Amino acid sequence: MDPALFGWPGRNGIRPAGPPFIRYLAFDGEGEPRVIELAAPVAAGVAGDDGVRAGELPAGYYVTYLHAGPYTHASEPDLAAAHRTLAAWAERHGFGIEGAGCFESYLTGPHQEPNYSNWRTELAYPLAARRD
Repeated sequence: MDPALFGWPGRNGIRPAGPPFIRYLAFDGEGEPRVIELAAPVAAGVAGDDGVRAGELPAGYYVTYLHAGPYTHASEPDLAAAHRTLAAWAERHGFGIEGAGCFESYLTGPHQEPNYSNWRTELAYPLAARRD
């Protein structure tokens, strides 16, 4: 995570309203992120400055998945596996998901917990129309 971004609320006397997250806005042909937003949730009415801008997540329905474990790993389930699990669930249940706009919220990570098996990351994808 970007220390400049996540130090900004404290330098401006603002308490975060939740865990930091990354929002994925565009992907390349291989599914790798091309455009992302790094975010720190704050209360409504906060204005940004110095390269930090205020915004909000789009309203709508989201499907979520709580991943327990490492961000990346060669042999254990990681965030890439969690994204595939969530997408497979949505497919089995007839939901279309929108990859652009999905996000990862870092509930517990290496700054709070050195043991990666205790890290918690929530994935959220906006739902497209249900396919019946």
